Amino acid sequence: MKWFTYSIYSLATAAVVTVLVVAGSTIYTLFSLGENSPMGEAFFGAMLLESIALPGGGVRMQMSMVNPAPVVVTLILLTLFIFAVVVAYNRPSARRAQSEK
Repeated sequence: MKWFTYSIYSLATAAVVTVLVVAGSTIYTLFSLGENSPMGEAFFGAMLLESIALPGGGVRMQMSMVNPAPVVVTLILLTLFIFAVVVAYNRPSARRAQSEK
């Protein structure tokens, strides 16, 4: 049962970290867009950003996810990494608790 709990915690933590990384990458790319390059890709091509200047002085922006593969791969790799860290961290403490009995 603890393995299932560890995996759920790892997946939830990895999902939050992945969302934060994708959002950070998107915001960075958004502020990197200039007049010379109105289109940009964020997070290894997963997000497409487009900014168009309107005649009235405004700006129209579009954002779309064109390739979810980098996001899914990041989520899987982070889940495995976090799971391995949690298991490695909890294993010595479980042995210590058994040896104290």
